[in-house]
Amino acid sequence: MSLSDLFRFISPEEKSIRQRDFQNKVLPLGLEQKGLALNAMRPLINPKLSDEELLYTFFIAKQKYIDTSNIDVVHNSLKKHDILSETEQSYIVALILLDTHATSLEQYPNSNDVKSRAKLKQYSKGDLQ
Repeated sequence: MSLSDLFRFISPEEKSIRQRDFQNKVLPLGLEQKGLALNAMRPLINPKLSDEELLYTFFIAKQKYIDTSNIDVVHNSLKKHDILSETEQSYIVALILLDTHATSLEQYPNSNDVKSRAKLKQYSKGDLQ
């Protein structure tokens, strides 16, 4: 990003398009997926983290995974969040892996699925196929 990008005006239409594109990228199953993701994480993550902060962290981490297809990059980026314990980071990574394989809302993982997946600690590239 260059300095000129910081001062570039973004029209409301372009902003709306970017938001829609991001939403389609991280919520391919629709807006209901947002609530299901929150429900899957909320029992596992420190309640001091607001729902908005939790969803923001999840969406940014999921976007990194979508962009790189490398769960190690995601895991390393989550390590920078002092507010998340190592266990909580593993829950977010586990949900990303489960989330990206869900093909319908009915298949969407719950907190027990996330907890079980996190215990496997298989985050290598070979595990992602």
